[in-house]
Amino acid sequence: MSSKPSGKTPNPRAPRRGVESAIIVLAEILLLYAMWNGGLPLPVSITVALISLIVSGTLISRANGFPGGYGLYLVKTRRGLRTIDEVAVKHRRIWTAIVDWGFVLSFGILSYVFFRKYVSRKMLALGTLSIIIFQIAILPYLAVSMSLVSLPRFAVQQQATYAQSPGVMQYIGVAFAVISVIGGFASYMMAQLLFLAGIVIKDIALFAINALTLHGITVTAQSLPAPAGVPVLIIPFLEPQIALPLVLSLILLITLHEVSHGVIARHSRIRLKSVGSILFGIIPAGAFVEPDEKSILKLPKMQQDKISIAGISMNMFLAALSFVPLVLMLYLVMPGIMANHIVVTSTAHGSPAANASLAGSTILEWNHHQISNLSDLETAASSDLPGSTVVITTQNRTLSLTANSTGKVGVFLSEESVPKSNDPASSLVYFVYVFLALSFMLNFYLAVFNVLPIPFFDGFRIYKLNMNPRMLNLLVAVTLAAFFLLFVPWLWSA
Repeated sequence: MSSKPSGKTPNPRAPRRGVESAIIVLAEILLLYAMWNGGLPLPVSITVALISLIVSGTLISRANGFPGGYGLYLVKTRRGLRTIDEVAVKHRRIWTAIVDWGFVLSFGILSYVFFRKYVSRKMLALGTLSIIIFQIAILPYLAVSMSLVSLPRFAVQQQATYAQSPGVMQYIGVAFAVISVIGGFASYMMAQLLFLAGIVIKDIALFAINALTLHGITVTAQSLPAPAGVPVLIIPFLEPQIALPLVLSLILLITLHEVSHGVIARHSRIRLKSVGSILFGIIPAGAFVEPDEKSILKLPKMQQDKISIAGISMNMFLAALSFVPLVLMLYLVMPGIMANHIVVTSTAHGSPAANASLAGSTILEWNHHQISNLSDLETAASSDLPGSTVVITTQNRTLSLTANSTGKVGVFLSEESVPKSNDPASSLVYFVYVFLALSFMLNFYLAVFNVLPIPFFDGFRIYKLNMNPRMLNLLVAVTLAAFFLLFVPWLWSA
């Protein structure tokens, strides 16, 4: 009596692949740890980390047969597809409402002009009201999240007073708010990009003019604006209490973003081939749901637009959802376990503060006003005029400086939060707080950047279906040029 062979033959290389991958992961962790603690210049550390992640990702993908390239690779599975189908059927009305709401948040009042078939008048009213609430009550708290990644080594520097007067900045803020109501956060983000790019162009022009003059003006890298953000590559270099909730929030928001695409695709009876994770080296870089793209291209334009906007809508919804517990913790819980303070990260060359040795100092008072956050400092510094005396109290001294011709003393600042104690309960509360704050910030920024007309972004698919190709090419070129200009300060300061 003969026995039939079982269906699948064991792969003798599988254990070996697992050992090889484990060794690569361990070596990469040790290398990233060495870069963090090695004391090397930041550009060198990031360059070495980038190269090592490319190498480790390539080795892992080749050892396991994962598709990918340049350090990025996909880990595919069909597990979870049934769950997406169940969610798509059981909660269809909720998902549809979130998608329609996302259209209004993305394109404002104009969504009713260009997407009238998708957006009802009730949803237009709800979405417009949501934009106003975002602008007035929610977006100001993005500074809270930004301060969490403004660690001393990677601080996003901020000037003590604005180059423009507070009145001018108020008018600019109102203009951005009006733009968001009319054209949604897509127009709001484009306006922000062009505004910041304009500042960089202005400062580059001033740098060139000063460099050509013979008036003894010394121009340094600090003449350009401080870097506009923190590269994602610095995640391995952040402190663990920031890096871990940051990675977890990224995994959650990207996963739900992709699941949203899958759910709306199933509403249109599109077959899903697989789901999985995207990794860069050993760092989770995203998730994906793989639909049948050829079938999507055969759908009516309305259904294609809904699939494209689904992830953006979900990220906006998650940003609003995480905001509520974040604010409750910020005012009811965090004052008991955290203390905020303002640190001078550096001083501008040739400024009144340049010779005062203020770098690294904690500012306690500004013009005899107690300071605990950047908002307090902006209020206290709003009365600084050219030639006025600015009294600054730090942790160890009080000094008086004379403001320059723009009403500044030349300090660059970072807001930091310091735990009052390191007991396990406080650490857990702080972990939850950081997770909520980063989830709020990252979901919002992922949504507003993803709706921009940049190739491979969800917004690009929508523009491509609804805009003249020549106009779209022009819009893409302007957007990419603005992005490039924002990186000039990073390249300059490196």
